Amino acid sequence: MKKIILLVIIVTVSFDQRAFAQTDTFDQLNANSGSNKKIEWVSSGYGSGYGHKIYNLDPGFGGKTLLNFAGRNNNASWTDIMTITSNGKIGIGTTDPSANFHIQSPFTMLNSTSNQDSNMLIEGTSSTRRTTEGAALGFVVPANTDGSNGWEQGRLLVTPDNADNGRAEGRMYIQTRDRINNQWKWVNNLVLRSSGNVGIGTTSPEALLEVESSAIDLLSTNKADANMIIQGTSSSRNTSEGAALGFIVPANSDGTNHWQQGRIIVTPDNTNTGNASGRMYLQTRYYSGGAWSWRKNLVLGSSGSVGIGTEETGSHKLAVEGSIGAREIKVEASGWSDFVFSNNYVLRTLEEVEQHITENGHLPEIPSEAEVTENGINLGEMNAKLLQKIEELTLYLIEQNKELKKSQSEIFELKEKVSSLENE
Repeated sequence: MKKIILLVIIVTVSFDQRAFAQTDTFDQLNANSGSNKKIEWVSSGYGSGYGHKIYNLDPGFGGKTLLNFAGRNNNASWTDIMTITSNGKIGIGTTDPSANFHIQSPFTMLNSTSNQDSNMLIEGTSSTRRTTEGAALGFVVPANTDGSNGWEQGRLLVTPDNADNGRAEGRMYIQTRDRINNQWKWVNNLVLRSSGNVGIGTTSPEALLEVESSAIDLLSTNKADANMIIQGTSSSRNTSEGAALGFIVPANSDGTNHWQQGRIIVTPDNTNTGNASGRMYLQTRYYSGGAWSWRKNLVLGSSGSVGIGTEETGSHKLAVEGSIGAREIKVEASGWSDFVFSNNYVLRTLEEVEQHITENGHLPEIPSEAEVTENGINLGEMNAKLLQKIEELTLYLIEQNKELKKSQSEIFELKEKVSSLENE
């Protein structure tokens, strides 16, 4: 027959009354022999009772047993502090941990001003305050393909944000380990500064979000190659949807009611499968017909064309839906009309010009109204043709001026002859 042993250990403990404000008392350690084993350390001579307890419990569900660590602090009731389950999970503040390590405690206030206020604290100690060291939470995964050789390959590190004495501004790094120049080093993937600025690839962001990485080759042909990428997912390739970057500003004059009022959206430029041609829209929101819509202010096609107010650019590099106002327009032409003044230029007679107008209803080398309506005009080419007609007209005027002077000379001679005859 097994012996049931009740072990009672009486320990005399001396308390500093200044520190604990309680009188000397006897602590007792009890180990029971029941089905739910327990060990209790109790101090019942002060307040409602202090102590610690370790006990085994079968919750009756989940296929597990629990080893609980409980305590009471000036209270007659026990509170579970930590639980170790038979399947290897540890819970702090919970007796039903859902992960290997599970902490449960009241919410931490978002705007708390306490110097230590979190559900879990990791403290790094040092003899000084400097921005190059801090407290870290590390993540270990295998370095070998067989699951062995565990290495810390990612971590969250918090350091001081400055070296000033008596300050509590912090800086947070989210880091991964990488092999650089044959050495394993930590890469600062994401940096959060006490100013609220966030840096990706930089530890000194000068804006709320600053991304720094190597310059992108203008002629890069990689599938994805940018300093920052925005991806829109879809079950199809459709020119009416894409990935967008939006800009929000207030809709009300008092700075409230924030609405997205501008965006850059990139869609497919066609619906062909296996095709990566893109189309980019720069859009602003406008109100029309009782609804808010997006205006196609600027459209860039994969052909290199640009549309202002339109997606349909035809064969043109720039198409504008509407009028264009400009202080000056420069057209670079490949030729000009000075050939009219060449000695070998055959100038039509005015009779020939008249005949052409009579038969066709427009000047030679000038398109008809029907042609202009259908095809429009090339500004540089039309200006050259108009100049050609002006130069031809100038030649006609020069010739007419010669004829006029000749006629005037003949008239003068005839007048003199008539005058002489009258005086005889």
